[in-house]
Amino acid sequence: MTGRRIVKPMVGLHGSLAEAVTVQLSKQGISQESFAATVGVTPKHLSQLLTGKAGGSLAIWNLMLFTLGIERVDVTWNRA
Repeated sequence: MTGRRIVKPMVGLHGSLAEAVTVQLSKQGISQESFAATVGVTPKHLSQLLTGKAGGSLAIWNLMLFTLGIERVDVTWNRA
C-alpha cells in the first residue's frame, strides 16, 4: 500500500481545539487559506496546527476560536 498513511486521531486539548476549528471552518464555508490570512499565519502553518504537526501558542488558538465564534470546546482524553 503505497501512498496511504494511517492518521491517528488526536486527543486531549490540542485534538479538541483542532477539531472545533476544522468543524467551524466547514460549517461556515471558510477555506483554510482564507482563514490563515485572517488570523495571520501561513496556510501551511494552519494546516500543521490542525493536523497536530505543530503545536501553536495559546494565543493563536484563542485567536482562532474567537474569530470563529467558538465559546466552548469539550476536551476528550485518551484513557488507554
